Amino acid sequence: MAQVHATLGNANLLQTFFERLEQICILIESLAHNANTELARDMIARSRLNVLLYGRSGSGKSTLIGTLTNNTEDGQGTTNLHSIGEQAVTTTVTNYATACGIHFTDRPGIDIPGAQAQAAEGHASLEQMAATSSLLKRGSDFLAEQARRVEWARQLRDLDRRLRSSSAEDRPLALVYVHHAAHRLYPDRVKELIRRSHDMLVPTFVVISDKWSVGKQELATKEAEVAELLDQVGPNKRGKTIVQLSLSSKPKPVGATIHPVAGIPEFVSTLLSTLDPADALTFLKHEGLLSKVLGKRRCTEADAEAEAE
Repeated sequence: MAQVHATLGNANLLQTFFERLEQICILIESLAHNANTELARDMIARSRLNVLLYGRSGSGKSTLIGTLTNNTEDGQGTTNLHSIGEQAVTTTVTNYATACGIHFTDRPGIDIPGAQAQAAEGHASLEQMAATSSLLKRGSDFLAEQARRVEWARQLRDLDRRLRSSSAEDRPLALVYVHHAAHRLYPDRVKELIRRSHDMLVPTFVVISDKWSVGKQELATKEAEVAELLDQVGPNKRGKTIVQLSLSSKPKPVGATIHPVAGIPEFVSTLLSTLDPADALTFLKHEGLLSKVLGKRRCTEADAEAEAE
């Protein structure tokens, strides 16, 4: 972990990345005068790369960020980022900057539609209620589910906005979906979210967190479920696939054994090796030669139609 913090704390870590990005911008601008390199230039000026983290409440997003940034306590010993399983949850979008220029964005947990309705304890409680109470409970659950659907749609719209933003303060260059090892996986909803960044050629990760909270067999089953999900999504247009990792952001006592932090160095190494200056240029907006040709063709066709009339 000392190496991880030293790496992310190195102000020169991404210097080569930004130098290469500027070289690419110069080349593009010299060849295509109408190219809009505003976003890439903004990233260079700010020396900033955003990594968005998504996941259900209690999945371990904040714990992972706290471990990566070594931001677990303030000067008075008060915890800034809560641990996995705590009742406190993230309620606002917060950016945690590292000296190297990577900003990890912690977001409120996603309340996935359908998750509550499919809980076994919810069905059991309904059977134990009187008819009137059961009806009220069903009505309450219906309204709550509608609220979850509205919030889910809002979260997706916000992600779409960020993926199309022209500001380095907002635009992600990587997205991480954090899934707790002990939580049920909802493949369709997860795919609905991660496909957005993946199709936009943004490096995308699915991280299984708190791996020591389940047995080896259960973890292997969860990893197989995630692998199947990612196989269904497949590679993007650049032939890149979504990265899957399992880790533990905190030491985990299990009986008389304390399992250590695991998988964090591998996550950082994979993230850094995945970042590519060319990814920032996938956001270029330009009026290239093809647009001009198509424009002239439309004008020619319009003139021909006018003459025919």
